[in-house]
Amino acid sequence: MIRIILAIILFMGVLLESTIFPFPLTLIFFMLMAAFWDDNIALWAFIAGLALDLFSGKILGGNSVFFLAIVWISQRYRMKLHPANLYYQLIFMLLSVIIYSSLIYKSVEIWKLLGATVCYAIILAFLRGFFPQLERHGRLIVE
Repeated sequence: MIRIILAIILFMGVLLESTIFPFPLTLIFFMLMAAFWDDNIALWAFIAGLALDLFSGKILGGNSVFFLAIVWISQRYRMKLHPANLYYQLIFMLLSVIIYSSLIYKSVEIWKLLGATVCYAIILAFLRGFFPQLERHGRLIVE
């Protein structure tokens, strides 16, 4: 059930980003998905990146490569980018949005950074509050 809801949210994010306004909404969704879910996130990132490229008319594979890089970095530094570490999450999100905006949209605008920060914080708070079972608790314990 959650996969269907996730697919609908991603498809709506791709449609909004490619048709209505150039805002890195899909990137924000993938950063949150990489923080909370482990299974098949790379496949989701690749497919959504291709769909975003097709709908927006950009170079095929550009968004997919960037999304896969974000997912890889999130998985690689899983303990630092844990949903409970809000500061690391926000810093990583801001750096990702700056790089994404400069590569894809060819400009970095302050309203995109502020909007992405607010959007990310609201969705992260919602996910942490309403779905606490989704947070990974993989901390090393030495006895």
